[in-house]
Amino acid sequence: MASTVGAGSVLMTRVVSEYVGLIYEEVKQRPNFVVRERVGL
Repeated sequence: MASTVGAGSVLMTRVVSEYVGLIYEEVKQRPNFVVRERVGL
């Protein structure tokens, strides 16, 4: 019983941390790429 509760707790911690990480990346509002050079603009 205790191991089931512990596993559930670890799983929920993982889900919440993934969600917070996604929010953090969106709040930074940085592009996911860097433009090396401009061509023909």
